[in-house]
Amino acid sequence: MPSTAGWRRRVHFHAAWFRHHVLQAPYGNAQEPSTRRLGTMLTKESGEAGLNFASRVAWDAYREHRKQGWGVEPVRCTTNTISSQVLTFNLFGDLARDKAWCARVLTTLLGYPVLEVHEAFLEWHPSHPSQYLGDKTLIDTLITYASPMGNEVLCVETKFTDPYVSRVLPIGQLQAHCDLVKRSTKWASVPQSRETNQLARVHLLAERYAERHGLSRSLVSPKLLLLHHELDTRADAVLAEYSSFLHSSPHHSAASGLSLSTVIRVLAETAMGVQQEAVAAALRQRYVDLHLSEKAWQEHEARSIGLRTGRSRARRSQE
Repeated sequence: MPSTAGWRRRVHFHAAWFRHHVLQAPYGNAQEPSTRRLGTMLTKESGEAGLNFASRVAWDAYREHRKQGWGVEPVRCTTNTISSQVLTFNLFGDLARDKAWCARVLTTLLGYPVLEVHEAFLEWHPSHPSQYLGDKTLIDTLITYASPMGNEVLCVETKFTDPYVSRVLPIGQLQAHCDLVKRSTKWASVPQSRETNQLARVHLLAERYAERHGLSRSLVSPKLLLLHHELDTRADAVLAEYSSFLHSSPHHSAASGLSLSTVIRVLAETAMGVQQEAVAAALRQRYVDLHLSEKAWQEHEARSIGLRTGRSRARRSQE
């Protein structure tokens, strides 16, 4: 398996290849104030045409969310092909619209019957944070559904190539968070690890949502699901570290992880009709079918090695 930096380079290369060969779109600039052109970026014009979205439904879901105010970043969503935020809309935009398809997908992913999906919110945050935990945490996807165990909640954290540590809140020093941990049966201790901070904040917010809305709260609900690229070398370790703060259950866990290829495969297996099949195929080609760009990647690596070797020889000759 490639190193952490290595797998990111490989995924970035595929995204650039996809932009050029499949979308046939020119590459754009890095976010301002930088004007450096990047292979993983679309131009503003391509972004405004919706090329960063795998389906019209996902594109519409993003635009509808933009009308609601803060919560999504326009540049990341419309022009950055490796953004985890646009990945969320691409994976769950169609499922949020078609709740029957969403129920079929969750039944397979969770391993027990999902009888009905009630709501599926993308990039969800409370309109009145003070009534929840008082911070600005967003949940990538928040799903409420009916199962044989009752009305449950699933919160999904979607990671593509992003680091696991960005904004960190001192959860152990925040009264609302600590009180919620005490009221819950889910946590064995207050999660205070830096690298698992985001997972903890998302999970706690889902717990508070369930509490406010009278939904099932148990060792395994609300459940946290971490979706990550299968080459992500950190995902399993971060998830294991976060799970150490949770009470264990013999058969189920309140936090688990799945690879993007697994989720997209299940989307394809549960698709009904050519439109849903096309969505799954587009996601697979865009995010996980690295073999499509393998030849170009090998040529790129060979050129890179040649350039490095040439520079090394030049330095030695000058010494």
